[in-house]
Amino acid sequence: MTVFDWQAQQTEQAAKMLAHTLKHTEADRLAWKPSADAKSETRSAMEQVHECIRVNASVAARLQGGEAPAGGDAYPEDAEGAGRKLVQGASSLAEVIRRLRPEVLETMFPSPMGEFPGAFMISLPASNMMYHVGQINYIQTLYGDTEFRFPQD
Repeated sequence: MTVFDWQAQQTEQAAKMLAHTLKHTEADRLAWKPSADAKSETRSAMEQVHECIRVNASVAARLQGGEAPAGGDAYPEDAEGAGRKLVQGASSLAEVIRRLRPEVLETMFPSPMGEFPGAFMISLPASNMMYHVGQINYIQTLYGDTEFRFPQD
């Protein structure tokens, strides 16, 4: 197994985990933005997944020498659609990662936050998705759901 195969697999698994976590969020809490006070700038579970969809598409485009898609795709309407779109996008990104050559690991790629080496760029999407698994799981605990669920596949 190459580092690219492994990272592609991690990307796909992270998307499945995030989609699974979103699917198990109560429907009336998908758009909920819990906050401590008026200064809080929180995001809903759906907004977090939409961000991951956009980040995955952006990284895939940049790794192929293109520009990030302008404006991103339409906002998913429900958890099922968002999860499906997330997994499909992560699968597309994983295929891009699998085709990369070793020199990409040291190649610098532009991003809205500055330039980063390919080694960072290929790991960012999976890390970002797993971070948001935790964020959405925390939202679940705030409304009383303390069960942590893993996908069966």
